[in-house]
Amino acid sequence: MAPSPVWVYFSEDEKTKVVKCSKCTQSFDNPSTTTLYYHLSHVHFINLKKLPPKGRPSSNAMSEREEEERGGARDDACTQALLYMLAKDDMAVRTVERDGFRKFVYTLQPLYHVPSEPTITKKLGLKYEELRAAVGHELAEAEGLSLACDLWTHKETMNAYLGNDFECVEIGARPMPEKKTIENLRVALREICAEWRIDYDRVCAVVTDGGANIKGAVRDEFAGVKHISCVAHRLNMIGHSALHFKVPKLPSEVEPENALREEDIADSLDATTDITLLIQKVKKIVRFFRSSDVATQKLKDQQQHDGKEPHQCLKLVQQVRIRWNSAFYMIDRFLLLSDQVTAVLFKLARERGSTKRKPPPMVSMDELEVLREVRDLLKPLEEATRLVCVGKSVSLGYVIPLVSGLKQKISKFEAATAVGFNLEQELLAQIDKQFQGIELLRAYAAATMLDPRFKKWAFQSPVAASNIVNHLSKSYRMSANSCNRVPGSIVIGSKVKEKLQDDGRALEEAVSVQREATAANSGSLCPYASGVWAGQDTASALPSQLRAYLLSPPLDRREHPNPIKAWESMKTGHEHLYDLAMQYFPVMATSSSAERLFSHAGLIATQLRSRLSPEHLNQLVFLRSVPARFWFPK
Repeated sequence: MAPSPVWVYFSEDEKTKVVKCSKCTQSFDNPSTTTLYYHLSHVHFINLKKLPPKGRPSSNAMSEREEEERGGARDDACTQALLYMLAKDDMAVRTVERDGFRKFVYTLQPLYHVPSEPTITKKLGLKYEELRAAVGHELAEAEGLSLACDLWTHKETMNAYLGNDFECVEIGARPMPEKKTIENLRVALREICAEWRIDYDRVCAVVTDGGANIKGAVRDEFAGVKHISCVAHRLNMIGHSALHFKVPKLPSEVEPENALREEDIADSLDATTDITLLIQKVKKIVRFFRSSDVATQKLKDQQQHDGKEPHQCLKLVQQVRIRWNSAFYMIDRFLLLSDQVTAVLFKLARERGSTKRKPPPMVSMDELEVLREVRDLLKPLEEATRLVCVGKSVSLGYVIPLVSGLKQKISKFEAATAVGFNLEQELLAQIDKQFQGIELLRAYAAATMLDPRFKKWAFQSPVAASNIVNHLSKSYRMSANSCNRVPGSIVIGSKVKEKLQDDGRALEEAVSVQREATAANSGSLCPYASGVWAGQDTASALPSQLRAYLLSPPLDRREHPNPIKAWESMKTGHEHLYDLAMQYFPVMATSSSAERLFSHAGLIATQLRSRLSPEHLNQLVFLRSVPARFWFPK
């Protein structure tokens, strides 16, 4: 603590400890500072401010101390939090130069000096290297990795990027100035794996869309068996084909110079059928309302007249060419507002000249009934698409139950119109085309059979179920004999376990219906009662752990939304089977995480940040996805 200001007027003899006043030479024998303050104030009329007691520093003293610590640990912590905010919230680096932000920071902490824009840019680069090393170290310790990748063209700069996603961490958006040929993509993938020190042997699966170039690059660079086609893109193809839409080129197949903007795209209908003509009629009505302020306001007024509050009023939804489910949302919203739309179109037809364009004719009552059938038929496909796209990570074990439930729901629909009947047949045909033989693919079948909530109940083919049980039996014996994991197995961290949550209910009906049908045919709940799987003799009976697992009833999906957590509770007594399950559960079934990466990139590289370089965009995309535990280690 600093010396008391009273000593400016007194001097002390170090030997005798006698204190003399410099004003009147009066002596004091070992006095306290309180006595000296009293002497100055009452004899010399000098009033000095006393220091606070020990342990209770004054505000001035605290300010002086914080001033001394500027640039220390607290200052560095504030800067790290600022970097985290800029990266996580997609804020421009220039934010630190804006007057409003600086005023806000000064109000919170006057002593903190906000770094300049060049300083922040430099610190973000250093933070990127630091976190890249930390994430790379954790990836190096993983026994297996699942990779999702996709390509994207930035509409503002027309630059192409290759996005990569490891274990739900977006490792970056690499610029791709070269043409998107198979060889160029192979080189890019090879460089990314070399940069992150990823051995090909540890890459268990690579998920991409159906583009011929990216699919060919993955199959040539890694191995054909490691490539997984994105389920979400297959579902999108089903919707486009069933509704006779023009199938758009996949992002991985579009070169930047050929990329089309939305306003340059022609009509998306590919054929002239009853359903396409009806959808075209609805699109004209929606386009009219969305391009007319008068019609939009009258639609809002009509909804308020029918009893809705202003904040509850809805607008019509327009179809987007690249997403089939946008047509479903357009039809669904149109049917919801059909009464109000009819009333508004009738009023506008009577009030000639109220709008620049002539109002289009409203659909008839028979056409509304057809639209309701179309909506109900497309509803299961929309639920399946939403399930695989919204989730953070959808494992391979969901695909077979998803396809089975989708087919069952659509086939149970009883169409009352010719359009509905044709659409139902087209949907079933497209599902069979896109997922033909899915139950015979080993990766999908094994992941489904090892999911304790599905097991064999999601299979429609007894032969496929028997084949995968035979394969699991052989793999189990290999694992048990070696007392080690099968080569290529995967051990994942808790952060991935938390993300394999089951948020959909569309699979429950498929599993329950299949289970009831099997039980009715076999006369018992489980056909394993004899202890031998169909197609096996007694000499090749199932291992005890596998047999006990198959004999047990499936778990309730609502009580066990996470299959990995469910296996952890069952691990005792099923150790080798648990190791087999861990080989398949972490493998993703969609490349939605890579597409989500480009959504993040679009939020970062806005028109206000047109000068953002590809190198800095790559850094910001990575920093945005890194969990907080890497930013602020305990």
